[in-house]
Parts: sequence; structure tokens; C-alpha cells
Amino acid sequence: MTPMVQIESWKEYSSKLPLVACVGLVDEWMTIYACLQNACEVFDHVVVSGDNATPRAIKYLEKYKLDHPSLSHKVEFIEMGDVDPWPWLRCPRADKTYKSIEEIPEGSWAKAMNKRFNYVRAKYPNSLVLSVHSDVVMFLNSRERILKRFSDMQNPFFDSEWFCMSYIAGFDKITGPHTKDILGNRTVAKDLSQRTWYDYPGDWGLSGCYASSLLSVGPDPISSFAECFYPWSKVTQCEKKGHDINPPYAAHLGWCKDSYANAPHHDPETFELISNINDPLVRINDITRCYYPNYLVLDNQGIFRYYNDTRE
Repeated sequence: MTPMVQIESWKEYSSKLPLVACVGLVDEWMTIYACLQNACEVFDHVVVSGDNATPRAIKYLEKYKLDHPSLSHKVEFIEMGDVDPWPWLRCPRADKTYKSIEEIPEGSWAKAMNKRFNYVRAKYPNSLVLSVHSDVVMFLNSRERILKRFSDMQNPFFDSEWFCMSYIAGFDKITGPHTKDILGNRTVAKDLSQRTWYDYPGDWGLSGCYASSLLSVGPDPISSFAECFYPWSKVTQCEKKGHDINPPYAAHLGWCKDSYANAPHHDPETFELISNINDPLVRINDITRCYYPNYLVLDNQGIFRYYNDTRE
């Protein structure tokens, strides 16, 4: 089928394509099991790409496969920590200062995303591929909604999709990029489009494209540590990314990292109790159904604690 025919018949053609999750894994031991638990309900294939993945993270990946033999065939793990797509390039983080080039890390989000996207797209060229961070847990009603979004793309060879998520801490609190009005009430962020103030309206935690598109992943032109789709597109980078007003497709458990444990959040008042928002579209039951060996909760003093420690 020629590219022109694919574009003209894209809505029908895309409905027959498998949905593939591209998951990166380093040390997300608290969430990788839950990530796989729901991803295998939503996606046809789940490729987990290790970037020097730790033994404890791999342990819970393997535990998921042992616990779910009927779905384990969907999961593939490949370690790619020794692969560097651009060995001559060092990518400084925008939030850090370096005294010498030797201090700049050799690895980056852009490099990690590039190599795992390239692997998945080569293996599944006729598919719809999504970046799913290993601390992202899908909502179980997301599959058909994701397929609908892909089917609506105008040009699958250059277009991409960015999906709204809920940023959740400890399963009882939620936050999002927001501002406050003159009365102190939370409202949507000025530079984003949001369904509501506590939605994260599309970033690399959940984004994707047609595997055989002409897009590639490279360093972001503003911060080379971060990733960006090329050819650069104003529609994609400025009008889609950060502008998804649809109900969330997943929960991002970004605070389930050991680096946050026993440390205060810089502004705990930005969180709201999920019970207070009373929003059925934040499908918290889809998240709490999953298994977690541990996770972090935000206590009343605004400090992240291991849940298992709070039970002692």
C-alpha cells in the first residue's frame, strides 16, 4: 500500500493495526508491576526497554509474568543500557550548572527514548506505538479512546498524539499545572489547555505515533536532555503537546521514586484530595486494583513516606 493510499484510507487502515506500548525501565521497582498489569489489558504488545535496569526492577517485571502466565506472552524485555545512539553527544540538563564537559551526563531522556522507539518501530512497523513511562498505570477504558485519537490523525506520517494523565500521589491526592484566580481558587494553567486544573494535558509519559511514520526522536531544541519529535512541528510541539482536553487516559505515579522518600514536597498545598474533586473520570479504582510492593504517600506534614513504613 502506497503512502498516499494509506493516508486516504487511514481511518479504516489504522483500526486494524496493533497497539504497542514502549516502556522504559531503570529503577521503577514500585510501579513496573502495576504498569504491566494494566498495560497488558490495553495494549497488544508491551516492550520494556531497560536502560541499565536494576535487579529489583527486573524482579517485579518477572514477578508480573509469573503471576499472569496467560498474558506474559505480550511482554518483552530487552536491556539497552549499553546502546548510545549519539556517543559524541552530551546532553546537559536545563536545571543544572556544569563546571566542565566531563560533568555533563552521557545519557539523557532523549537518548533513552530514541533507542527504545527505534527498536519497537523496527519490530512492529505496522503498529501504533506509544511511549508509556514505567510509573504510568493505564486506565482500563483507554484502549478504544486511544485508537479513536489515532484514527483521527490527518497525516499519520508526520502527526503524533499526546494523551492527558492524572498525576497522583499515594492514591488519595492529585495535582496538576495550575494558577490561582484573585480569590485564591485553582484554575487552569495559562500556557496549557486543560479539561480541569488537575489534568496534565499531554507529555512524553504517554504519547505516540504511527510506527512507520517519518518521525524520529532527537534532543529537544530548548533542552537537549529532553526528547522531541523531528521533523519539528508547531502543531505537534505547541498545539498538541500540553493541550489535550480529553479525560485522562492513565495515572502518572511520578512520586513513587526512592529519591522522594522522607523528603518534603516543595509545595504540598498544590495537592487536592481525590475524594474532594468527585471526578469519576479520574479512575482511581483502575489504579488501586493493581499490585505494588510499596509506594510513597504524602503525609499531613507534606513529607513523602513509604506506605509500608506508615503501617508499622
